[in-house]
Amino acid sequence: MEVYSADNLGQHSHCRVSGPTDMDPNKHSSASKVTFIGPSSPCVTDSTGLYHVAREGSCYFEEHGSLLLSPSVMSDLCKAVVQYGKVDGSRSSGQFRINIGCGGQHRPNGVPAKLVGLDFVKSLECDDAMNSESILRSIGSLTEFLWMIMVGLQRDSKGSPLAPDRNRHELYARFLCEKLFMNNSVGFEDVTLVVSILFPRFDGVNEHVDQMNDSLMGYTRTGTLNLCFKFNEDVIIHFQVCVLLYLL
Repeated sequence: MEVYSADNLGQHSHCRVSGPTDMDPNKHSSASKVTFIGPSSPCVTDSTGLYHVAREGSCYFEEHGSLLLSPSVMSDLCKAVVQYGKVDGSRSSGQFRINIGCGGQHRPNGVPAKLVGLDFVKSLECDDAMNSESILRSIGSLTEFLWMIMVGLQRDSKGSPLAPDRNRHELYARFLCEKLFMNNSVGFEDVTLVVSILFPRFDGVNEHVDQMNDSLMGYTRTGTLNLCFKFNEDVIIHFQVCVLLYLL
């Protein structure tokens, strides 16, 4: 389990590669800057503020671990994402993705929408095998967990506060908080859930630039919660909660 918080990914092409401890990441990426973080580091804060990482075993996970989900709830959430998610071939042909957001760049008829991504919610409500409220609460719990850790990493690295504009929060982020049953302090305005297979087949992730990052201080960071699960003995999946603080 891991959280990373990265700055200005709307300006820099990026990707992530994984492998054995002796792997040379430069052989897998054409990027001009490659960061390597070994598996034994529970927490890393970059002095330049570009990225921060917290992992299972760090003080951040211990403090906020009550927000994580039980295996059965996590399994239901993964099934919902796979069943109703969409594949974005520009990122990876092997990923299922859903998105729930508010306001910002989503402007039907020129007016910012309070909430988007409700097709996923409607699909859950029409599926008798799914508990839509439980699924939304589980998304909210993981998203709140990610928020709390990102806030702590920003604080401890003496970075700028996340989502500092309370008026903007009332116009946009609070609607997402209410929909996902989150604490009203959470300032995210866009949540993407991703499920992909790591084994026995791995499709990789293309280098890309994030599309909805903001240019205002406190709104330029992307956060991701990474969780890996092993089902039975022959399937390993990767689950991500990705959040953006993006431009109005």
